[in-house]
Amino acid sequence: MGKCTFNETWLDHSDFRCWLQAVPSPRYEARCKLCKKNIQSGTTLGVKALESHARAEKHKLAAFSGLGQLASF
Repeated sequence: MGKCTFNETWLDHSDFRCWLQAVPSPRYEARCKLCKKNIQSGTTLGVKALESHARAEKHKLAAFSGLGQLASF
């Protein structure tokens, strides 16, 4: 099996669209705008890598603190 490349449709997915962005290179990675971290989609993980990242404690904390900053405007 080959590596999974970034899929533009992930940007429209309701679970990812607020924090996900494409990176120009390498094409096997995506970027979390909240955590400021590149996410490797691995050999065949693809969307599963994004789901795993979204469940991570660091990501949840970044999302929570980001919501607080938005509420203060």
